[in-house]
Amino acid sequence: MLQPLWVEDLVNVMIWSLDDPETINHTYEIGGSEYFSLRQIVEIIMDLQHVHRWLFALSPTTMRALTVTLESFWRNFPVSSFWLDYLAVNRTCPVDNLPRQFGLMPARFTYRLDYLKRLPWYESAWKQIGKASSGATEKILEAVRTFRL
Repeated sequence: MLQPLWVEDLVNVMIWSLDDPETINHTYEIGGSEYFSLRQIVEIIMDLQHVHRWLFALSPTTMRALTVTLESFWRNFPVSSFWLDYLAVNRTCPVDNLPRQFGLMPARFTYRLDYLKRLPWYESAWKQIGKASSGATEKILEAVRTFRL
């Protein structure tokens, strides 16, 4: 299970803990307000980007063998055996830790993913055409104003 935490919430907690002398020499477990499996996170992001891929469930031993093999063939393979170790351990804490210890209600995972949204190709093309035409229109108007003077 994973417990994603929005980076702004993490930075706020770090700044508050640096400003508060009572937090010196204390360790706090912090996490987001929801628990997700890795598969759920991947599915949410794929839906957001309108990308559809088949997902296969592999056992940890199969995944490790596959990762070690592929790492030996590809120099910068995007998955490392260290990531597998990271995902193999429970990395969650109680959901109420941030509100209880710092008075901060963390942002929900799906509320902060707007930057990942992918527009359909025709919408992004239309925006580019609009930007290009407005730039050209401004240049023409500026030339007309300059010519009149």
